[in-house]
Amino acid sequence: MMQRYNSLDDLWCEWPEATTAIMKHVKENEPLESKYEWHYESGCVVPYHRDGYSVVITHTGYDIKEKSTVQLSTQAKVSESNEILITASRRFIN
Repeated sequence: MMQRYNSLDDLWCEWPEATTAIMKHVKENEPLESKYEWHYESGCVVPYHRDGYSVVITHTGYDIKEKSTVQLSTQAKVSESNEILITASRRFIN
């Protein structure tokens, strides 16, 4: 069953490895064309039945170049052996 998190701190406390991997990826690989930074919107955890879990964090930010708000969804898939695979996608929301 999926568990939602309104607080990044709560997510970080309960799922530190995946959350740290996501935040490192965002910092190093997801630049925002703006003087602002990404804003945490929400997070969730989806446990798999046999082999690990997935953490998804959604951020928003304003992209000056595109003159639009951007939503960034980043997922950390964590295997049973604690290998972490990060994927990310962006979409303009206005």
